Amino acid sequence: EGFDDNFEPWENRPFLRLIEADGIIDFGGEYWTNFGNSEDMFGANRNDHFGPNTNPSTRSNSIAYTGIDISDISGSDTIIYFDLDQEVKTAGWPHHTDSSGFPPALYDIDSDGVDEVFVSGKNYLLAFKADGDFIFDPVPGTEIISERRSTPRGPLHEITYYDTLRVIGSMGAVRRITTPPAVFDLDDDGIAEVAVGTEFGEVYLYKMQDLDADGRADRIRVNDLSDYEISTSIVVADADPDSDGYELLAATADGGFYILSAEGETLSQTIGFNNIQQFSVSEDFEYAFALNYTEDAGNKNYFIHDLRNPAIFVSIPGEAVGFTAGIVDTSSNIRVVALNSEGQMFTFESDGERFRDYMNNNPINLGHSVTSTPILYPSFTESGRSQIIFAGENEIYAYDLNGSPVRNFPQEADIHQATGPITSTPIVVDVTGDGHSEVLFGTPDGEIFLMTQDGSRIVNSPIASPLSIHTSPAFSTSAPDLNNRGNLYSVTGDGLIYSFVLPYVEDDNAEPYLQYGGGSHHQNFQRKSIQSVDIDEGLLAKCYNYPNPAREFTRIRFELSDDAEANIRIYDLAGRLVYEDNMQALGGAANEYTWELDNFPSGVYHCRLEVNGSGSSDVQLWNIAVVK
Repeated sequence: EGFDDNFEPWENRPFLRLIEADGIIDFGGEYWTNFGNSEDMFGANRNDHFGPNTNPSTRSNSIAYTGIDISDISGSDTIIYFDLDQEVKTAGWPHHTDSSGFPPALYDIDSDGVDEVFVSGKNYLLAFKADGDFIFDPVPGTEIISERRSTPRGPLHEITYYDTLRVIGSMGAVRRITTPPAVFDLDDDGIAEVAVGTEFGEVYLYKMQDLDADGRADRIRVNDLSDYEISTSIVVADADPDSDGYELLAATADGGFYILSAEGETLSQTIGFNNIQQFSVSEDFEYAFALNYTEDAGNKNYFIHDLRNPAIFVSIPGEAVGFTAGIVDTSSNIRVVALNSEGQMFTFESDGERFRDYMNNNPINLGHSVTSTPILYPSFTESGRSQIIFAGENEIYAYDLNGSPVRNFPQEADIHQATGPITSTPIVVDVTGDGHSEVLFGTPDGEIFLMTQDGSRIVNSPIASPLSIHTSPAFSTSAPDLNNRGNLYSVTGDGLIYSFVLPYVEDDNAEPYLQYGGGSHHQNFQRKSIQSVDIDEGLLAKCYNYPNPAREFTRIRFELSDDAEANIRIYDLAGRLVYEDNMQALGGAANEYTWELDNFPSGVYHCRLEVNGSGSSDVQLWNIAVVK
């Protein structure tokens, strides 16, 4: 089928070209009339189907999964017919976002179990229903039309795409939005509010209703806080004990910290925090921290401040990429974790009176660069301990708070072609339905990876996206009219927002981290207490070293059922003690100690690991081979 039996093809005459209209994912190529070659989709036994596993396939140039399936291709004629199916792409998407560079925020404004989608554009605040439609139908004649031109590869001419922006609020042509939207029902009246900041130090606050029938959300207030821009995401928290609802926390580039009421009024302001780059705040405002910096002759000096007690702060050397905080165990103290771009991790404990070096090992040298802000996730693995998850140069990382890498991490994102620095902050959600969470993130090459706890990629990962992804994706746990499905939303480098359908089965054992900042409130704070994990083998569960044999160094890795003091002793074959050291180790987490081998000759050594804690002790012995 596709050719008449008596048809004699012309040599090297293009018979069919398969490319996307915009030329971004030109998944096919040119298929020539001298059919039967591996390049020809009309070869024997495969002339009516074109999918991800055919040769050639519908995968993108980077081998990412597009979900495109072409079938029932008609015979050769002036017009050729076929059926087209896109498995992962959501109908009604993509849409223009007014050149958004911000992650989407999700919030169910009508309590129907399906999230609406909010995005900050350059000058407009946008909102979508899950099917891509308007939340408020625009008044005829007031529509904002977005125009996008694309010059495709191949024989097609320049194409212009038009879309009516889903505008719910306008800042005017001269005001640039500087924050993603914060969405929450601040006054608990059943109608959500939305807040964004601008480059002129203003906070625009909208209510998700259209009482004046202008086709947009009703603007409550514009609060002019400063002449300097709103410098980081606006946070929702219960910061005023005298009110019944929630408040907004905003920061300006001149060091201002403001608490605003649900009506947009300024309740308090503090000047002197320098340039606030990021917040980490508990919902009840019992714990509140800010990452900020001073600038001296072009050099930035970073600090973490306690917002409730500004006199308490700690310095972060290097260029800080981001930080996060939360309750990670049964104690009432808070863990604060910061990362710098040079690959150093700093962990602190805060008791409201000071910051203390959590494991007495700051800084923890990770040995690689850091390119995304981190998230603190409650037990990404079965250890029962919280982990730090973030991205770097074409890699995704997961660490315990003591600086030990989670087993099977780091993992390369694209094993075929390095993507470069990944700035998309990961999210965590169970998309396989196995009760274990996966890590989702985008790459500069326009791929969305779905990675399991053991570092492997799930089937049909990565998903192809037309252009680069630099912001965090967002996952809604309920897709319209679909059971056990969710919608993944992602903003691409061309200013479009896409939606993909992925599996999702709710599981109480798999706590999701669905969007940037942990929610549309942007609190960036973990409030789930983690209990110690019982390990049947006793206090010391697993221990080994790698590499073994070793040349320059070896890492001694072990897991405990509870916190303990660890003593490491190394003996030579004559029984002489040649090395000894102690360390504080965490229960329910992987602990690592690096033994440097510069001063030790080749040979076999005996390692004795003794741990003491919680009224018990345990000892393990094994051999380490050194080969130089």
